[in-house]
Amino acid sequence: MAELRWLSLLCMVPACAFVATTRPTRGGGGVAASPTRPATTSLRSVDAAAAIFELLADDVVLLDPADGQCCRNQCASCSYYELEDGAPVYRHEELTGGRWLPARPVTEVPPRLQVATWVEKLFPDDANDVSRSSFEEILAPAGPEGVDDAWRALTSAPKILQKNEMASRLGQLASSGAVDEATFAD
Repeated sequence: MAELRWLSLLCMVPACAFVATTRPTRGGGGVAASPTRPATTSLRSVDAAAAIFELLADDVVLLDPADGQCCRNQCASCSYYELEDGAPVYRHEELTGGRWLPARPVTEVPPRLQVATWVEKLFPDDANDVSRSSFEEILAPAGPEGVDDAWRALTSAPKILQKNEMASRLGQLASSGAVDEATFAD
């Protein structure tokens, strides 16, 4: 069983060509997560991981160039906003041209707001956790092995996955160690 970066998959629209990248390991163990090395987990099926990625990924990801450091109080020395027609518009960036799993559940750069697709599907109505049975139901198209691989990659808990735990894990899985997006392979 190859060690793969879980969900390190790119769906190139419109071809939907999924690419999985491997990392060499010593002694059969995975590569530890760090800012320069993404976390790894064993996968039984790349097709199942691709199906889960397709269900949960976003085509566009909103990024906050201030990385949460701007207080949004329109400070005179702030370089993160401009006035347009008398209203503050804060600088933002967008990831496009691929598919991503944003590590942040919600990104707000006024007047824009993005709720990650994985949040909308797994944690609807401001839920903070999802049960294993609901997780399995939502991700059923990926098959039982794929769902089990995804669960094990995201949590060690037997019955409940918390939203903040998933966000943290996606950040660890990000190929660049970035907090804004998890696993975009080029």
